[in-house]
Amino acid sequence: MEKKTADSLIEKTRETLTAALGTAHFDLFNVTTKSSYCEKLDVGKYELLVGEIGDVKGTKTRVAASFELHPMINCCGICVSTKAFVAEGFRRKGLGTLLNNLRIEIARLNGYGLLLCTDVESNEAQRKVLAKNGWKDVHDFVNPWTQNKVFISVVNL
Repeated sequence: MEKKTADSLIEKTRETLTAALGTAHFDLFNVTTKSSYCEKLDVGKYELLVGEIGDVKGTKTRVAASFELHPMINCCGICVSTKAFVAEGFRRKGLGTLLNNLRIEIARLNGYGLLLCTDVESNEAQRKVLAKNGWKDVHDFVNPWTQNKVFISVVNL
């Protein structure tokens, strides 16, 4: 990944997240590699922590949002986005869109050509974020185990 591009993405992300959260007391961690996103923008599980990050007991930090990025099995050009979530109390502040854009940029910086995600019809907030940000529904089906209608959506990188 080109360092200059990654640095500008991190700087831009920090500014927009600070504005959306109303605080600079946060960090986005890649839990998989146990590193701050400033150290390594890579696939894995990300958590947006808000509060006093140095608090070793974790009593003053909260997970505001999270998402995961994984390489698709047997296809090195597709990255799968899963488990995108914004916690109650942090919703309706634009975090869904901000994190959507961040996961797209992380996948792009890591050389993927397509980002794919699935979501259920009842997840109206995620459906709106995807539609608003250029994702295309390419297939839908009813999950035989849960009976939920599931959409498969993609965005070209």
